[in-house]
Amino acid sequence: MLSRVARFEDLDESVLDGFTCGDVWMDGWLANKASRQLKSGLCAMHVGLDEDGLPIGFFTLATCQVMPTDVLKKERHGYNRMPFGALLIGELAVRADLRGSGLGYGVQLLNHAIFIACNISHDAGVAFIVVDPLGGNEHICRWYQHNGFVASPGGSRHYMPIRKARERIDALGEDYFRFD
Repeated sequence: MLSRVARFEDLDESVLDGFTCGDVWMDGWLANKASRQLKSGLCAMHVGLDEDGLPIGFFTLATCQVMPTDVLKKERHGYNRMPFGALLIGELAVRADLRGSGLGYGVQLLNHAIFIACNISHDAGVAFIVVDPLGGNEHICRWYQHNGFVASPGGSRHYMPIRKARERIDALGEDYFRFD
């Protein structure tokens, strides 16, 4: 179980030195692009830590827009031209030695990302949470679908209506997100 989730900017920046999730693209992003994107405000990163303060994984959040054609008609609420405000879970990675461990670290990180997105949605116009699975990777797409995301009819994106996200968070309960 995660011991806590913290904003990367609140941690020693060396916390992710040597981190690898085993995916070449994701490891390359972390090593070569993450710092610049974080400094320029393109995204915010959150790190899941274990009891010893070691990183279990991380996720990023960024604002984005979703076109009505990218969601099912029943989710458009009559809007057919105006884009919807959304939050993108841009990257989500679990440390390589913990992947497939059956401990659910990926789901825990995803739930925390959804929790933060729901909190933001109370103060800003957020209709959807969006993910763009790496290269349309079928395994990753199925994982997101299993966790409540819907495949976009307009491409490889997957989305979760904020209403469904709030239901998910409510079902988990406040204690799930409290670290003592």
